[in-house]
Amino acid sequence: MVSFRRLVLAAWNTLGNHGQIAYRNRAALIGLCATFATILWLGVYREMRQVIGYLFAVWLSAFLADLIVAIKPEPAIGFPIKESKVQEALVVIGFTLLAFVPLSIRFSKMWPLPSRVERLAFGVGFCFFTFFIGLACVYLLWYRYRPSQLGLNLRYWYLPLLIHSVFGVITLVVAPEKSHWQSFFHGSGFWGVLTVGVFEAALPEEFMRKLLQTRLERVLRYPGLGFFAATFVWAYLHVPMLWSLNPQWTFWRAVWAPWAFIPIGLLWGYLTHRTKSLLPAVLLHGFNLWGLQNL
Repeated sequence: MVSFRRLVLAAWNTLGNHGQIAYRNRAALIGLCATFATILWLGVYREMRQVIGYLFAVWLSAFLADLIVAIKPEPAIGFPIKESKVQEALVVIGFTLLAFVPLSIRFSKMWPLPSRVERLAFGVGFCFFTFFIGLACVYLLWYRYRPSQLGLNLRYWYLPLLIHSVFGVITLVVAPEKSHWQSFFHGSGFWGVLTVGVFEAALPEEFMRKLLQTRLERVLRYPGLGFFAATFVWAYLHVPMLWSLNPQWTFWRAVWAPWAFIPIGLLWGYLTHRTKSLLPAVLLHGFNLWGLQNL
């Protein structure tokens, strides 16, 4: 058991560390402030309570993650870069940009594709690029990374339970109408959530984001900028889907809408960085049905 005195001291040190992190990562801090300002200025959310609750939930989750890592540190390999950092960054960027092509087809007026050959080609492209199976093959078979070097471990597996509780409580207080746990489970069931949320969305996206943020961080040589750039790119992969679900939107509404996802995306990327594991971010992302960040 952790003593109360040790817990208070760890919490105080974590608050101090957050101030130091903000100071060292000034580029990311500027980008984060610009994101918050854009969300407020464009009126992404109708209720200010939801904006404040959303941003507070993101910070509190990061604080709790840091607190747990400080109290119960676990040995970790980290995310080594074995090859040329520029080469690896270009490979990840290339796969990320190509992922946008199947997504644009799937959520456009071209869908459903008329011929069997086109559907087969689309399926192959979607799995290879959008699910980042091709990127995983490159890192496992070509670069010969071990799964443990790519963040595949069980470190801090329990952390998502705590953070889901944070988002759940805050959502029910400031925006209960955004929660869609009940409707989603009623329509898809647990295995549907596991398949769609975890394996189709969270695992490939968090794998891509981890590679992108670590490689860009080394290439750009400016603390925090790789994190923000990777999350920005990830957020904009959602444009085709958002526009398809909201056909009444104008082009510019569809362009600025993904800014709403950047804070929670930064949280998931930060959790991967702090825990040296993909699992916490994957479980948070895959079961993210509280909807606090939804427009």
